[in-house]
This record gives sequence, C-alpha cells and structure tokens, in this order.
Amino acid sequence: MEVKPKRVSLAPQRTPKARPARVSGGGSAGATARHGSLALGQNDKKLLTVLLGVLAVTTLLLYVFRGSARRQQDTIFVALGAYRDRKCTDTLTDLFRKADRPELISVGAVSFTVPGNTSSSELCEGSQLAPFEPSIRRLALSHLDAKGPFVARSHSASLYGGERYVLQIDSHVVFAPGWDTELLRMLRSLRSPKPLLTTYPAAVTGLDETRVPVLCVAFWRQPSGLLRLGTVLEPQPYRNQYKPVPFATGGLMFARADVLAEVPYDPTLEYLFHGDDALYSPPVTASPFTL
Repeated sequence: MEVKPKRVSLAPQRTPKARPARVSGGGSAGATARHGSLALGQNDKKLLTVLLGVLAVTTLLLYVFRGSARRQQDTIFVALGAYRDRKCTDTLTDLFRKADRPELISVGAVSFTVPGNTSSSELCEGSQLAPFEPSIRRLALSHLDAKGPFVARSHSASLYGGERYVLQIDSHVVFAPGWDTELLRMLRSLRSPKPLLTTYPAAVTGLDETRVPVLCVAFWRQPSGLLRLGTVLEPQPYRNQYKPVPFATGGLMFARADVLAEVPYDPTLEYLFHGDDALYSPPVTASPFTL
C-alpha cells in the first residue's frame, strides 16, 4: 500500500486570541480579569466595605477591652459603716482627694441616722462630694436598725460592685497622699498568693509618731470578760518588710476582694461592738489569706 507523505507547513502558527476570564462573584456583577488587572463589581465593593467596618469595630473593642482590663486590675472597693458619725463626709472627701487615681475608687457607705435628720454629715453626704457621687453607693438606715459592726459591715459588703480589691475602714479616717498606690504596692510586694494587710490605724493626734502599730496583743477586758485585741508600737520597718500578725480588724483591712465571699461578715452576730475583731480573726486565719 502506498503511503503519501504529509505536508508540513513552515508558516508561523497564529495563536488564538485569549478571551477574558470571568470570575464568578455574585452573578453578572462579578469581578472580571482583564489584562492582568482586577475590577471589583458593585456587590464586592459592598462586601469589602462591610468587612473593613467589622475589622475597625473589632480593633476598637479590643483596645477598649484591654484598657478596661488594665483598670480592673487596680479598682478598689472601700467599705464603711457609720453610726451618726459627723466625720463620715470628711472621711469620704479625704479618701477621694488624696487618691492618686480616684476614678478607680468606689465606696459602699452605710449610714445609721435618726429618721428625719437632715444633717448631711451624718448621712455621709455633702457638696464637696459632688464630683465623686457616681462612685459612691449608699445605704441609709434608721439608727434603731443599728446592730453592731458585724451587721453594718455585712450591709456595706452588699454594696460591692465587682472591684478587684477591698479596703475595709471605719468612718473617721484621715488618709495619706497616694494611699491607693501605696496599698497596692505593699500588697503586690508580698509573696503570699493571698496577702491581707490589717492593723488598728494610729490616732491622728500622734502623727509625729514614727513607730507603727502592730496588731499582736490579746487580753481579757475586765469586768466584762470579753477578749480584746490591741497593738504594740514597733520601729518602722524597711520598705517591703512586714510583720505577720495573728489577728484581723475591720478598722483597716486591705486585700483581694475575694475575702468578702470567702470570709464574709456574719449578719447574725448582732450587738457586738467589743469582741467583733476577735470573732472575725479565726475564720480569716483559717482561710487562704495570709495576715
């Protein structure tokens, strides 16, 4: 059988013209690739705008959350009860004015006054407190409902608002400048996982006294036979040196706010003005907190 040779053309072959590639992106309004460039359709532009908006909002929320979380680390709840105490307003004013960061301070103030009494000082109120009112939570009760420190401190603890630290004080206290910064520094310098700072504050009449009160004395008060606690004045310790103590007092107590839930004040222990700290100390020392 005869095989006919194939004819081979040496003429240059013409390359077919490429058609534009169409990329699906929501129907006829999708993106079309032409000559290496990308043109967005109307739907794609809307989607991109939404995504950029979501990204911007997320970034803003993360920034706010981080700032809020940092502030939460230093928030302090100050709890106090006042029985017809005209120094209560001065105490709150001094507390806020001498704090380094008053915006991080919240107060739970329980006042016991005579019904109908218009004395603002006994109500822990006053015009000088106007700038700080948003940070003050109050509970005003009749003096006839007063049943001692345990009940009053239980009431003030009920005003707790989720702050990280708690400072329990009496309603007649004078503060040192920067007291909040110093308390936080002292607490954080302790190696205990749950430290608690406590003592009977020194009298304001002896501010020239350089020694510090250490809560380490217990004695039987006569003739009542009640157990009382007391302090011994000792030389001022070096920075970041602390004295372990066996007792706790609501006159001045600073710790993580966990203490309010782990060692709450028992509202059934009524009419205990003397002996309240002696009764509160055992459950505190038995708790994870280190005095």
